[in-house]
Amino acid sequence: MTKQKIGFTLAEVLITLGIIGIVAALTIPTLMQQQKKIATQSAIKKFYSNWSNAIKLSEAENGPSDKWNKEEFDAEDEDVANAKVRNAEAFFNQYMAPYLKYTSKETRDENGIPRFIVTLADGTEMMMSNGACMDYRIDVNGIKGPNEYGKDRFHFVHCINHPWGNTNYCYPSGKVSYCPYYASKTREQLLDLCEENGIYCAALLEKDNWEFKDDYPYKF
Repeated sequence: MTKQKIGFTLAEVLITLGIIGIVAALTIPTLMQQQKKIATQSAIKKFYSNWSNAIKLSEAENGPSDKWNKEEFDAEDEDVANAKVRNAEAFFNQYMAPYLKYTSKETRDENGIPRFIVTLADGTEMMMSNGACMDYRIDVNGIKGPNEYGKDRFHFVHCINHPWGNTNYCYPSGKVSYCPYYASKTREQLLDLCEENGIYCAALLEKDNWEFKDDYPYKF
């Protein structure tokens, strides 16, 4: 009686590997996209928690944050960009540095404009600029790309001695002067604004409990 061999032919193995390759090609990008989305929303939520907690801790020693000293600058000053950097760094050193975990702070040139940038302990970069409010731009993965608002960069503000600070600017509560960069109240309006300009996307995320919903206009 002839003993029958059990196994796979080369053709069967190649077909199986081909099927596995096709399935992997279809599923791996989706899994990577989902992982990046989860990591990004976790980083934003963590930043907002640490940032707002730092402000609250600082308020215990320095008084209400909407009354803190934010140096003004002359918009006609030829050195206005460097003045914004100096004022932002002074503000950070006085009010924020003791209450945030960070690894470095520096002035970096971006497209010919000096920026004051703090690298937080988890690698998130926080750029501060002294404008009408104190503006905070965070980049969840530092200098890595794509460096675009709505994808890895998100905008927050801290309005000090500003008429929009408590009542009209920081929705939804209207009780604090620090928040994502809002320009509207309803989700539908925020969704449209986010799609038009990623600078508004942090407000949409707060509205959605720091989650990227299925209709979020940017892909990862």
